[in-house]
Amino acid sequence: MRESILRVDNAHVHYGGIQALKGISLVVFRGEIVTLIGANGAGKTTLLKAIMGLESLAEGSILYKEKVIFEVFSDRSHTVSTPTHLLPGKGLVLVPEGRGIFPELTVRENLEMGAFLQRDKKRIEKNLQEVYQWFPVLKDRAHQRAGYLSGGELQMLAIGRAMMAEPELLLLDEPALGLAPLMVQRIFEIITKLNTEKKLSVLLVEQNAKQALKIAHRGYVLETGRLVLSGSGQELLDNPEVKRAYLGG
Repeated sequence: MRESILRVDNAHVHYGGIQALKGISLVVFRGEIVTLIGANGAGKTTLLKAIMGLESLAEGSILYKEKVIFEVFSDRSHTVSTPTHLLPGKGLVLVPEGRGIFPELTVRENLEMGAFLQRDKKRIEKNLQEVYQWFPVLKDRAHQRAGYLSGGELQMLAIGRAMMAEPELLLLDEPALGLAPLMVQRIFEIITKLNTEKKLSVLLVEQNAKQALKIAHRGYVLETGRLVLSGSGQELLDNPEVKRAYLGG
């Protein structure tokens, strides 16, 4: 039986009177790339934020490496809430939409921010050199202010900073947003290589459904806070409903 690295069970999230997530249940097995596709407002980013504790569950549970990190019973008689800042130290890291880069800091300083929980300087330097191997442009720009990077370089920096935390599960929110087609292809190649060579598990939220499903082992389709379809990446690529709604065909 495959080991799950992430399991979401019956997750509900409310924004005031609006129900943003309506009983979401999904699983990411260790070593998988799983993608979430859906229209704007479907709840994809809300789900990633709930997994990181940035949005509170109204009901449901989230397990990471088979251990409960968030749980709320419907009657509020029982709650578990892990502080968000502790999750990167457990290997759970989010690269947010918009990347969250500090433009006034240098590229190297931004990368070092990803290792804020690490105290071993030799280990930090080792991880830094590994990031430079993955993203040579970041080594070339190491002492430049991050605000001068292109959109593609900023996305590489955001992923590189996340890798400094030595993640086991990487949550990626719209990594291809606003990038030129060639850079989109490069970012997805990097995600695939990190998965295959470092055995990194990935939960990917992406508007570019075709590219995301091409690299995903499995996928889920969200519509207005509910999961309506799931399957392998290829099954969803071949699904007529998915083609019509998300693939332009």
